[in-house]
Amino acid sequence: MAKKRLTARQQVGTGLNFLIGQRDLSVVIFVMAILAIIIVPLPSSILDVLLTVSIAVAVLILLISLYVPKPTDLTTFPTLILILTLYRLS
Repeated sequence: MAKKRLTARQQVGTGLNFLIGQRDLSVVIFVMAILAIIIVPLPSSILDVLLTVSIAVAVLILLISLYVPKPTDLTTFPTLILILTLYRLS
C-alpha cells in the first residue's frame, strides 16, 4: 500500500492533537516559555498584550472559582494560581 503524505495543515493539526493529548508536556512547554520571557527582553507592545491576557485570565479564574458548586470540583486551583503567579512575574 502506498503511504499517504500529509499536507502542512494536516501536520499542524496532528501536532496540536499531540500536545492536547499530552497535557503534562503542554504545561512544561508553557512554563519554559514563561522562563524564556523572563530572560529575553520584549518590546512594549508585546508586553501590553501579555498584560491584557494576564488580566483576562485572572478575571476568568475569579468567575470560575465563584461559580464552582463544590470546592472539590476545582482541585487544580493551587497549581493554577502558582503557574499564573509565575506568568505575572514574568
